[in-house]
Amino acid sequence: MLSVSCAGYYAWENGSRDRRAQGDALLRASVREVFAASRQTYGYPRVRAALRARGWRAGKTRVARLMREDNLRGRQRGGHRPRTTQSTHDGPIAPNRLADSAAPVACDQVWRTDITYLETAEGWLYLAVVIDAHSRRVPGCKQALRTDPVAGTRN
Repeated sequence: MLSVSCAGYYAWENGSRDRRAQGDALLRASVREVFAASRQTYGYPRVRAALRARGWRAGKTRVARLMREDNLRGRQRGGHRPRTTQSTHDGPIAPNRLADSAAPVACDQVWRTDITYLETAEGWLYLAVVIDAHSRRVPGCKQALRTDPVAGTRN
């Protein structure tokens, strides 16, 4: 007559949906607490792990749903970008002596150098190159791979 299934009626009668909503309200408060304690950096996997450490049993989809409903999104860490030149200083800057000299007429009179870095799947690849200004040949270069750009664990 009311177009309600038997299971739906008995669930309403027993108040199982209300229990779920009450459980969500309690869990939501703990999710907010963990998220705030993480300085708003944790996503749902780490929030769920912290909740489990506190004794809560909640699935990942439930924690993700509660975070999504409250617009709680963990901040992603910014990528590390190595800086090769720090130009905002008050120290003296060396003069460019090559700008005032004549062009080289033979090899091995003037060498130019540069360093660059490339991001690879294994880490940052640093490349230093020496170039002969007359012949434009590269008499030497050196590369170094760093897997951890901050600590430099591998060279």
